Amino acid sequence: MSKKGLKKKLTFWLAPKIIHVYLRLVGWTGPTIWLGKEHVERFEAAGEPCVFAMWHHNATQATWALRGRGLAVLVSSSDDGELATRVLESFGNLGVRGSSSKGGAKALLKMIRWIKTGKGGIITPDGPRGPTLKVQPGTIVLASKSGAALVPFHMESKDQWTAERSWDKHRFPKLFTTKVISLGEPIFIPPKLSAAEAEFWREKVEQGMIQNQEKVALKLESLG
Repeated sequence: MSKKGLKKKLTFWLAPKIIHVYLRLVGWTGPTIWLGKEHVERFEAAGEPCVFAMWHHNATQATWALRGRGLAVLVSSSDDGELATRVLESFGNLGVRGSSSKGGAKALLKMIRWIKTGKGGIITPDGPRGPTLKVQPGTIVLASKSGAALVPFHMESKDQWTAERSWDKHRFPKLFTTKVISLGEPIFIPPKLSAAEAEFWREKVEQGMIQNQEKVALKLESLG
């Protein structure tokens, strides 16, 4: 095996373990404030699935926040997607590989079938390449064809790093920080949409996610 291949193999083995331990420490060393948990509790009580819709920059910290739920997560086919999948699996969820440029339709179909079995999922409507904070049509297709509600999810930490050079300005929480997580009003998207109807619902989901993000910002501001 070449040095490059060995380095890649070591990275895929070690990096997910480091991320897992770090996120566990973040969870243990600081409080977590949840807003809107009742929006998901209603589905849990009824035994019905829902799909958490979050911006791509939330993907890492949400891996910890939504741990142990057996959720399927649409993940890109890139090397970064491989790392993300391993972290997801270490927290009791699973990755469905595919992107807009490679295997996207097949992965989306797999997600739809998964949700129809009564299990939940996670989707990043602006991933894997952006533009950031813009819902892509695949999210509407997923919700419309699966029949599951989309639940806006947003998480920010009082003290966190922002990867300014990344396209999505990815968030990484710091140790001992207060974390705020908000779940927005569920959005049910009808089946068999026309192009105009799909665009209406795409804008509605985007608006709901932005409003949910603003709730987190207001809560953090109130904490001082």
